[in-house]
Amino acid sequence: IYNFKHGVRVENVEIGTPDASINLAIITADEKGKISIEISARAMSEDGLEELVQDTKEFFNSYDLEVEVNDKYPAWKPEINDFTNIVSEEMRAVFAKSKTIAIHAGLECGVIGEQYPHMKFASIGPTIRYPHSTREMVNMKSVDRTFEVLKNIISSEQLVSSE
Repeated sequence: IYNFKHGVRVENVEIGTPDASINLAIITADEKGKISIEISARAMSEDGLEELVQDTKEFFNSYDLEVEVNDKYPAWKPEINDFTNIVSEEMRAVFAKSKTIAIHAGLECGVIGEQYPHMKFASIGPTIRYPHSTREMVNMKSVDRTFEVLKNIISSEQLVSSE
């Protein structure tokens, strides 16, 4: 575990965010002493994701450990398009300001996009501090405002006319 390279593996310099990362998610031991290590990998491309999987398999195999690949998040790369522009406008209307940026999140976009490849996506959400830690906090006002943005997007005249 100590030797496992946990965290960002590849930076995407074009958009200034991690392109591929991997983290130790869950380690469990059963009553017979069997240890299971679950790892979460994410990447903006299928090739990048496959490279993470292969590197990880090789790493654990080098210690004579059995490796099993189960569920994985599909790759997803954010893009600016007519839909994200509508989302940005609605964010500005509710939050008074908005900036479209790429962050290393929005995994659900990849999951849904795999089933609906022609659908356009934008990942939005409330303000969260210290995610995935014991100090994680969410700004409750931003939850309400994000919900308002979502309702506005759904009822947007621009969205209806762009279809």
